Formats: sequence, C-alpha cells, structure tokens
Amino acid sequence: MQTHDAEQFRGAALPAAVVTAAAVLIAGLAAGGQGAASALAAGAVVTAFFGVGHLVSSRVADVAPTAVMAVALATYAVKVLVLGVLLVLVGGSSAVDGTAFGVTVFAVTTTWLAARVRVFARLRLFYVDPVPSVPAARVSGPS
Repeated sequence: MQTHDAEQFRGAALPAAVVTAAAVLIAGLAAGGQGAASALAAGAVVTAFFGVGHLVSSRVADVAPTAVMAVALATYAVKVLVLGVLLVLVGGSSAVDGTAFGVTVFAVTTTWLAARVRVFARLRLFYVDPVPSVPAARVSGPS
C-alpha cells in the first residue's frame, strides 16, 4: 500500500470512528443497550464496506494497475450482495434497533465520503507519470 493510500484510509477512518462513537453514545442514551449495539454494528458495517474496498483497490493498483476498475467493480458487487444478505437476515430481527442502525449508517457513510474527498483534495498526486525534464534536442530543418 502506497503512502497516499494509507493517508486516505486514515483520513476517512478516523472521523468515521469518531462519528460512530458519538452515535453509540447518543443511541445508547436514546434507546438503551440495544440502540448502542445497533449503532456500533452499523459503524462496523460501514467501515468494513469502505475499508475492504479501499484495501483491495490499493493492493491491486500496486500489482496490476490496469485491473483496478474491474476488481473494484467485482468487489463492490460482492459487498452489495453480502450487505443484502445481512439486511435480509437481520432486518426483521427485534435484536436490532432499526432507527439507530439507519441513522448511524447514514452519518458514518456521509462522514467517510466527505473525509475521503477532503483528504484526496489535499493530496498532491500526479495524474500522469512525471518525465524528467531534459532539454529537447533541436532539429534543424529547411528554413
């Protein structure tokens, strides 16, 4: 993993963790232990969703840069499938406070994306490989 990948991950994961902690506290006060557990689970799901995608994409970029988009799309499809199965299994359960879960998912997702955009905007990354600046040879032709 390159340093800018790690910086992007840290820059998004730390604010997301702070929002998750705040959501756990608020949900715990509002809905008790079930709300706090639901908020914690929601923060973990969002962090895993974005973290796995970032980790896989950055690893593939180091090995085969041309395959990043295909792998990112495949990873996304698998994550959506897993999330769908998770929601079907847990969605009807009385063990999860749906309000705390949903609000926390929204808050942590928004925070993760905003923080990631902020970190990326501050990075100075080349979008092309820099070429060493060597004076070009003059070609003399008919004038």
